[in-house]
Amino acid sequence: MNLWALAKLGFGTFYSGKRTDILIQTGWKIAVPVYLGLDAEHRWVTLKEGDFITKIYRANLNFLFSPNISWSNFEQFDNKTEKIGWQSRFQWIIKPGKEVILTFNSPVIDPMDRFTPEAYEARVKVKYTIRF
Repeated sequence: MNLWALAKLGFGTFYSGKRTDILIQTGWKIAVPVYLGLDAEHRWVTLKEGDFITKIYRANLNFLFSPNISWSNFEQFDNKTEKIGWQSRFQWIIKPGKEVILTFNSPVIDPMDRFTPEAYEARVKVKYTIRF
């Protein structure tokens, strides 16, 4: 089946207090080249200094055009910064040891500001392995 889900529950210590974690993940291979994944992670932390809850939501949208060409997109939102981070990565494996990777990052997007990116980063990485 092309649809899957996972749930985890965890308990433990956190500095001077305790922590409870819940992680829910789901993924769907929509078609052979397209994958959609969603995660929700909540942490309840109890400390002497005060309690807090962190909530992190993630989404992946990936395209596999061929075994050598892929495009991955990753977004994340957390309740503490109330910002969305986005990374897009295009990878072309010319042959093993020779790759071109293009990445785009917009690490700070405020959803209350009409999703206007506040910062952009673009990079090109060329990997070339010489064997002798």
